[in-house]
Order: sequence, then structure tokens, then C-alpha cells
Amino acid sequence: MARLVVYPVPPALGFIWGLMRPFLAPKTADKIRMLRGPADRASPCPARLGEFVSLDALREADRPRHLAIEGYRPKSEK
Repeated sequence: MARLVVYPVPPALGFIWGLMRPFLAPKTADKIRMLRGPADRASPCPARLGEFVSLDALREADRPRHLAIEGYRPKSEK
């Protein structure tokens, strides 16, 4: 596995992830990213998802919900 990105992640899952992470091998745990965001089906995705996937990599039907990743810029580029 190259990377696993999970979103949207509610605060409770972030807490549970913090408890589970120490039980994984560090190399495996470093490949997993949890991105916070609203869980409503119509909600936009977290802009930070653009760090891991481009808008072009998504199905055409999913792109309207994921437009936030198009403008993603890492903090160092802002």
C-alpha cells in the first residue's frame, strides 16, 4: 500500500485513530492520513485532499463535490 487517505473523519474517529496508531508498525501508520471534514454526502471534500489526489484522477460524476482540491496549495506555497 502506498497511501490510505480516509475522509471525512469526525473528531471521535480521530481520537480512536490516536489510540490505535501505536499498535501499527511505524512504516504502516505513516502511510495513513485522516482528513477532517463534514460527513454529509453533499458536503465538499477537505481541500487538503489535493495533497494526495488531483481532480483529474476522480470520476467525472464525483468532481463537483471535490472542487476544493483544485485550488489546494501546501502552506509553504501560500
